[in-house]
Amino acid sequence: ILKTKGETRKRVASSLFAKLGLIFVDKETSPPQADLIDLITLCGGKVTKSRTRSRYCIGGAAQDKTHISLSEQWVLDSITHLKLQDTNKFLLFPYRSPSPEF
Repeated sequence: ILKTKGETRKRVASSLFAKLGLIFVDKETSPPQADLIDLITLCGGKVTKSRTRSRYCIGGAAQDKTHISLSEQWVLDSITHLKLQDTNKFLLFPYRSPSPEF
């Protein structure tokens, strides 16, 4: 059965952020935090209120090199293109991957 473009887009969008793990959205964002949380969860993402539990942080001014801190535009562009965008283009701060424990 052939699916319409609309059905395919809806399916892709509903799982866009599903495999990213926990995402933290800062209080000071534009669009507002509540709107970004709604968009992320509608696209399959899991949002946490704890920055320390997350891997990805959206927005905010606190310099945090232990998480992947991205601008709000990354969320919007990923949804617009129905594809996760290259995080390097949207980094707010340099990211250092945690050292492996031996």
